[in-house]
Amino acid sequence: MSTQLTQHSSKAFLKKVGNFLIALLLFVLMLDPTNNITHLKDKIFVLTLCFHIVFFRPDWRLLPHIVTIFFIITVGYIIAEMQLSSIDYDFLLGVFKSMAPLSLLLWVRYYNVIKLAIIPVCITTIIIVALYTAINASPILELALFNYSNKHNDIVMLTHRNWLGVPIFGMYYRSIVSFVLVFYWILYSLIIKRSLPFGQRIVYGVLAILMTMAFLVSGTRAMMLTPLFIIGVVLYNRIHNSRHARYFFYPILFIAAVSFLILIFLLATQKGDLSNAIKYEHINSYIELFTDNPQFLIWGQGTGTKFYTAGFGRVTTQTEWIYIEILRNYGLMALGFLAVYTYPLFILFRHRNNNYNWGLGLTYLAFLLVAGTNPFLLSSQGTSMLWMMYSYIIRFKEKNHLHLTTNI
Repeated sequence: MSTQLTQHSSKAFLKKVGNFLIALLLFVLMLDPTNNITHLKDKIFVLTLCFHIVFFRPDWRLLPHIVTIFFIITVGYIIAEMQLSSIDYDFLLGVFKSMAPLSLLLWVRYYNVIKLAIIPVCITTIIIVALYTAINASPILELALFNYSNKHNDIVMLTHRNWLGVPIFGMYYRSIVSFVLVFYWILYSLIIKRSLPFGQRIVYGVLAILMTMAFLVSGTRAMMLTPLFIIGVVLYNRIHNSRHARYFFYPILFIAAVSFLILIFLLATQKGDLSNAIKYEHINSYIELFTDNPQFLIWGQGTGTKFYTAGFGRVTTQTEWIYIEILRNYGLMALGFLAVYTYPLFILFRHRNNNYNWGLGLTYLAFLLVAGTNPFLLSSQGTSMLWMMYSYIIRFKEKNHLHLTTNI
């Protein structure tokens, strides 16, 4: 009996240590996504990986997902060398390093990663809001932050833009996109869970307000519209079963959805916006590249390769059009990437009768759509999103005694 208690206590202790390490790694990824401030990302990742290798049994069901990603990246590099393409080896190494934390998928079954991300997101959100408030009050601090960010791989991007005649001063923190699943969790808990303790409800309410502010001050269209979309999803979850929803809520939802789509269209086609002009020039350069090199559509140009884009007016390794970038680099192998990233979406919509699953699926779909025009899918932000999604679907399936297929 004492031996069993000792074993139980040991497992509980190891689980707490694992929780701490995962939360710490998430915090470092969110606070310092470029690894230029603390220089701790690689060290904490290796420590976390070694800890799990020693003390926890891996879940081999997710090995095919990890192997798929690294197989594609490696084959892409070999293709680049065989084609004698111009390769940026620093960028190539960065791709492998960014995707290395994907190996932790073998142990995410032991954790509720979305819940573990709440404190890291909370701290980083407070820092973002405080920093934005400070630079608004001090032009000198704004200039200092601008110069610091330029020297540290643009961890923060400051922009002065004009949206449909409205001047916008934005401060885009690179990791903010990885907050969306936590934002959904918090809103769902606030609006749907009636049993939430009063004190926790107050904390979640304050955090929801701060996170909404962090999204809105980002100055980017996608991040400013994302919280509005998620709020709409949660409100629909809350009201759609109401007897009066058909007569009151559905018409309001329809008007809001149409207005939302019109706003997106107006922002995406706004004349004189530099960001739009750059993106459209990228498209023209991709068309020219694929016209001159149609073989890239089949096997790709290769990992870490460069091409000229009129959007930047120079040779580059990557643009904001991440899905086109994956196609350029890997050709038809890009389908493997998409399979790994969309597999959680397939599981959630397959079990969409669960209200939480339905909303989480739409939130993750919004992330994937936003990723289409932002280069963070193959980065630590994209990896942390995969941890959260795969940990949830595995735990959901095990809780409901469902079979987890490894087919991707």
